[in-house]
Amino acid sequence: MDLVRISQPDSEVGATFLPVVNRLWSNMVEKRSYVTGGISAIKRWEGFGIDYFLPQGTDGGYYTETCAVIGVMMLTERQLQFVVSKCYSHCADFMELCLYSAVLTDISLDGKAFTYVNQLASSHQDLSQRHKWFECACCPPNVTRTLGYLGGYVWSHNTTEQKAIVNVHLYTAAILRLRVS
Repeated sequence: MDLVRISQPDSEVGATFLPVVNRLWSNMVEKRSYVTGGISAIKRWEGFGIDYFLPQGTDGGYYTETCAVIGVMMLTERQLQFVVSKCYSHCADFMELCLYSAVLTDISLDGKAFTYVNQLASSHQDLSQRHKWFECACCPPNVTRTLGYLGGYVWSHNTTEQKAIVNVHLYTAAILRLRVS
């Protein structure tokens, strides 16, 4: 069930599930993410450990798969659409951190190579490098899709008959046109 895409933020469904989503998101961001916005500390199952379990070594620690970080951005962008979300400024800041420190670093400057794992360190046993292709090729299309949707991450807005409220989440050169009737 998609718990975040709620048509009316003040609906009974939103009132029930959004606080739970916010609580889980806060736990992930505050206790299970790295300084770069990366998540998933355990390589074996591409997942979390206990709170504050954030190994730094290249022996299985700091796994932080690219697609997981993109998933965090997607969830955060959905949260920013709802007024009842209590993490408003924190969500925007974390989404920006994920984009600049974890997603954009995944792709080479020429756009032809990607990382699957975003390590903080590299060694001969666990070399951190970009590749042109993967056996499980989810990262290249997810990175390009994220870049293609970048305009959707820049801001959110709410219009009524008398006013328009625009919240800027990422700072970039852009133009937004809104009709307020």
